[in-house]
Amino acid sequence: MSTVVNTNMESIRTLGVLNKNNVGLNKALTKVSTGMKINSAADNASGWAISEKMRERIRALDQVNQNIQNDTAMVKTAEGGLANTIEILRTMKERALNAANDSNKDTDRAIIQKEIESLANQIDANANVKYNGKTLINGNTFKTGSGETGLKGVFILTGVGEPGGSGALTEIGGIVSSDQYTISWVKNGTFGSKTGEVGSKTLTGLLASEVGGGEIGVTWVTAGGEVGDVKGADGLAFKSPFTGWAFYNSGEGGFKNDFTYINISIIGKDGNSKDAATAALNNGWVNVQSAQDEGTGTPLSFRIGEETSMEVSFGNMTAAALGLRGTDGRVISVTSKESAAAAAGAFDTALNRALEEQTKIGALENRLGYTADNIATATENVQASDSAVRDADMAKEMSDFMRWSVLSQASQLMLAQASQNSASVLQLLQP
Repeated sequence: MSTVVNTNMESIRTLGVLNKNNVGLNKALTKVSTGMKINSAADNASGWAISEKMRERIRALDQVNQNIQNDTAMVKTAEGGLANTIEILRTMKERALNAANDSNKDTDRAIIQKEIESLANQIDANANVKYNGKTLINGNTFKTGSGETGLKGVFILTGVGEPGGSGALTEIGGIVSSDQYTISWVKNGTFGSKTGEVGSKTLTGLLASEVGGGEIGVTWVTAGGEVGDVKGADGLAFKSPFTGWAFYNSGEGGFKNDFTYINISIIGKDGNSKDAATAALNNGWVNVQSAQDEGTGTPLSFRIGEETSMEVSFGNMTAAALGLRGTDGRVISVTSKESAAAAAGAFDTALNRALEEQTKIGALENRLGYTADNIATATENVQASDSAVRDADMAKEMSDFMRWSVLSQASQLMLAQASQNSASVLQLLQP
C-alpha cells in the first residue's frame, strides 16, 4: 500500500459515512421534534399525498360541523320566537273565552279587544325574529307548496232539498219561514255575522249571497254530475277564488280559501236552536284552513355534508297567516259575545298550527343533532387514518435518533483518526 498525501482515501470514505450519518440524524431529529414520520413528500411520496387528502377532508368535516352548529343556533332562534307566540295564543284564547261570557259588558269586551290587538302585534314581532339578518318565521323562508288545506268538517245536508240548491231551508223538519237564521264566519281574520228571517231561502243561496259576496260559490254536485272540474257523488261543492270548484263529501276534498270558519244556526221564536237544523247542518264551527299554505319565500339551504345539503322552510307565523288578522289589517274581533266565541275557535286553530310548526322545528333540531354526531364520528375516523399514515411512533423514532447520533459521533472520531494517519508522512520527511 502506497503512502500518499494529496488524496487521503480513508479520510474521504470516512467523511462520506459521516455525511450519511448526519443526514439520518437530521431526519430522526425532525421526526422526534414534529412527532410525524412524514414531514415532506420526500419522506414518503404516496403517503404524503394520502395524508394531505385526509387532512383536506378533516378540514371540510370540521367546517360542516361548524355549519351544523350555526344552523342549530338559527333553528333554536326560530323556536324561541315561536314558543313565545304559542304562549300568546293561549292567552288570546283565554281572553276570547272571557269575552264570550255574559258576565262582561260590551265596554269590557272593547278593553279585551285592545289587549287582543296588542298581542297580535307581538305575534308579528315574534315572526320577524332574525338570525344573522335573516327573518325566520314571517314567510320569507316558507316554501311554496300545496299542503293540506280545506274543510276540517262538512255540512251534512240530507233533507235540505233537491241538488242544485233549489230546496228551501224550510224543507228541513221543524224549520218554518219565520225562524231566524244566523250565519257567522271568520274571513281573513275578521269576524262577520248576519241574521235574518229564513223565509224561502236555500242554504246554498244563503252561503253564496251572505258570506261569499260573489267570491265563494256553493252548489250541489249529483252522482256523476260535474261543476267545473268537480265530479262525484251527491254533496256540496264550494267555489274558491284560489283554485276553483272543490267537492266535499264525508270530509274528503280540499281547496285553499281565505275563510277560516263558517257557522249556521237556526233559532225559533222561543229563542231555542232548532234541533233538526242542528243535526242537519252539523252545527258548530266548521274549520276551513286559510290560505296560509301559500308561501312566496325562498327556503334555506343547510350544508350538512361535503356533498349534502338540506332544504329548510319555516312556516309563516304572522298573525295574518294564522288567521288572526285580515287583509285590511284588522285583528279578529271579540267585541261581541258571538264574535268572541268565533275568535276562541280561531285562536285554537292558530295554536294547533303553531304547535305543528314547533313540532317540525323540534324534529329539525333532532336531525341536525344526529347529523352532528355522524360528522363527529366521521372526523374521528379520518383523523385516526391520517394518524396511522403520518404520525411517528416516538419510541421507534427515539431509538433511530440514538442510533444515528452514535453513528455520527463514531464517524467524527474515525475521521479524526484518518486525518491523523496522513500526519505520519511527516516522520518520513524528518532528517
